[in-house]
Amino acid sequence: MSKQLTPALVSKIGVVYQWNILKNGKQAAQWTTDLTGQGRIYAGPAQTKPGCTLVLDDEDLVSKASGQLDSMKAFMGGKLKITGNVMLAQKLKALFEQSKGATVGTRPTAVSLCHYDFCW
Repeated sequence: MSKQLTPALVSKIGVVYQWNILKNGKQAAQWTTDLTGQGRIYAGPAQTKPGCTLVLDDEDLVSKASGQLDSMKAFMGGKLKITGNVMLAQKLKALFEQSKGATVGTRPTAVSLCHYDFCW
């Protein structure tokens, strides 16, 4: 995913997102998507205050990244929890549109995707 952080995309979004990824209801990983400055993705909590924090299960994150899970349905159904400025989460659409179809073959977990620099 970090290879998809073009200057235009970073400039368009301009927000820091923190991701708390759950496995069986417990936090399994934490990642930050910093779409300010140069744009970067890194493991761990945001180094600056995130515009919003998104919490979801690793399987739901993989489904979202592959285009199989609608964000609004996930949010309304309780699969996606957002704290901070909820409206900023809508800006992620541009990022997810670039990543659709990136998971091919066997279905990886979100934790393994993050480990391999995909982070969705």
